[in-house]
Order: sequence, then C-alpha cells, then structure tokens
Amino acid sequence: MERYEISDASAYETWIKGKIKLDATKLLPLPAGKSVFMVIAQKDTCVPTSTQYRLWRELGKPEKREISTHHVAAVMRSYFLYHNDIEEFIVGKLENRR
Repeated sequence: MERYEISDASAYETWIKGKIKLDATKLLPLPAGKSVFMVIAQKDTCVPTSTQYRLWRELGKPEKREISTHHVAAVMRSYFLYHNDIEEFIVGKLENRR
C-alpha cells in the first residue's frame, strides 16, 4: 500500500474508485434473490450505497443487513456483527439442496 501512497481505508477507497468502474447489476445475469445474502455499507464510496440498494431491489429484495461504515470496514466488520446470520443463511441453503 505504501507503494501507492495509501495510508488508510479512506485513501484506499479513493484510489480504487479511480481504478475500477463497475456496475454490478450489469456484470452477469442476476441470481435468484433467495440465494443472496447482502450486507449493505451505509457510507460506502467504492460501491455507492445507492448502487447497493439498486442491486438489492433488482435481486428481488433478498435478505440483507446494513452496516454504518465504509466499504473496507464493512467487509471486515460484517463477519463479527453478522456471522450467526450469515452462517444460518448458508447452512439453510445447503440443507435445502439435499
């Protein structure tokens, strides 16, 4: 990260936002909403929160949790905050496949 003069999460978000321009709703065919569990970051600037909500709506409003932080912290914190919900979701999907 030092090579790119990135010292914190905010600097990373600014850097990555300039490098990657994607619209997740246009990348691939959208899966059925029942197969998706989303964590929406309320202060995300890498994947703007409005885009996350649009994707959530286009997926049929699947199960979601919201976290009041930016992109990088949301990825790290969501496990600690929602690991039981995420595990229950995954186990439930695996059990329904049998």
